[in-house]
Amino acid sequence: HRIKQILKEEEFSVWTSNDPGEILRIIESGNFDLLILDIKIYAQIASQDLTVVKSGECAVPLIILTTDDDFALTIDAIKEGAADFLDKPVKVKRLLITIRNALLHYSKLKQLRHDQEELAYVKELYERIINGIDYGIIVLDQNLRIESINQHLRQKHKKNTKTIIGKYCYQFFYHRSTICNACRVREVFVEGKPVKYNLVNKAVGGLNYHLEVEAFPLRDARGKITRVVQLIKDVTERVHLERELRLKKEYLENLVSHTPVGIITTDREGFIRTANPAFAKLVSVKSPQDAIGLNVLQSEESKAVGLDQEFRKVLTDGTPIEIEAIHPPPQLGIKLIFSLTAVPLRGVEGEITGLIATLTDATQKWQLEESYRKRITELSIFKDIGDLLQSTIELSDIYAIALIGVTAGRGLGFNRAFLLRYNRNKNMLIGEMAIGP
Repeated sequence: HRIKQILKEEEFSVWTSNDPGEILRIIESGNFDLLILDIKIYAQIASQDLTVVKSGECAVPLIILTTDDDFALTIDAIKEGAADFLDKPVKVKRLLITIRNALLHYSKLKQLRHDQEELAYVKELYERIINGIDYGIIVLDQNLRIESINQHLRQKHKKNTKTIIGKYCYQFFYHRSTICNACRVREVFVEGKPVKYNLVNKAVGGLNYHLEVEAFPLRDARGKITRVVQLIKDVTERVHLERELRLKKEYLENLVSHTPVGIITTDREGFIRTANPAFAKLVSVKSPQDAIGLNVLQSEESKAVGLDQEFRKVLTDGTPIEIEAIHPPPQLGIKLIFSLTAVPLRGVEGEITGLIATLTDATQKWQLEESYRKRITELSIFKDIGDLLQSTIELSDIYAIALIGVTAGRGLGFNRAFLLRYNRNKNMLIGEMAIGP
């Protein structure tokens, strides 16, 4: 009761009991921070093969109150895990110092245990993250020895951690016995700056695989570089895809450059972004570069033939257009005829981003068609004249039919005609009939 009173005066919450069974129940509950136990009660509990002090680094501290006669039991209690002991009669100052030391030690152990658990969790989380990344991560020390390597890189090289850790990076990656001539990792240690570079390695079968490597320094608390981390990405597929796209782009550009059809693309506002040589030639500009930047909605040439409105339909409504014949003003006395097709260009989400248009010189086509139409008309007129001539025997009717045939409609291109008859006896021409304005 004296100790209880002393501890209450020091603002400790105190519970006391002389019953070993009740004491064991309290010990099992763990609802206390310090246990002060008389050596006699400790001996009663220990005689029944019961444990007073729980195992573990963060067990609640136990202080034994003992006498010289119970020295052997006190030694057993200390071996079992008691934090300290006090001789009876207990001195107040010694009691309070022992309690505070035990609680302080217990608090530090709890904090240490918490920190260790937190560190273990962070380490496990870190390992899960780096092992879940689909590119290689490797940590090198100042001697270029491998300290850590993630699962992706281990699986790629079909090696386990034990056979990798401690090896030199040049030994593991390049099967060399000496450092590489242009070691970029050494550069990071010396310069203290991250570097990024590409490597091409030979794979099985002689095929090349391409790596993209980033290396950056790790520093200690004093700022000294102690390690270098490398991020290694296999970009072989990307390199092959870029090469394929580049070849396709070159092929398409070559195709567009040499096609006789004019081709342009514009942005949403109608400004020309690309043009091929054929287009430049058709619209009489020096080069495709001179056409870039022109606006198909604002140019006088487009407005003169109404194309500005047609292009606006494509860019606004997404309506494709196809015009068979465009008659621009003659250039240097030469009359040209163009045909045009334009469709909208769309983005990933279907929005209109511009248009692509083809411009074709249809002059020769229309001239041929006009020639064919004229020839057909001529043949039709000759057929009609023949039919009419066969339907009469009157000479005056025959003359009239002939003159009407050559001047009717577009006919043979005449709008007036007259017929002269040659008199051999008199050696003169005699007018028989005339028609026209």
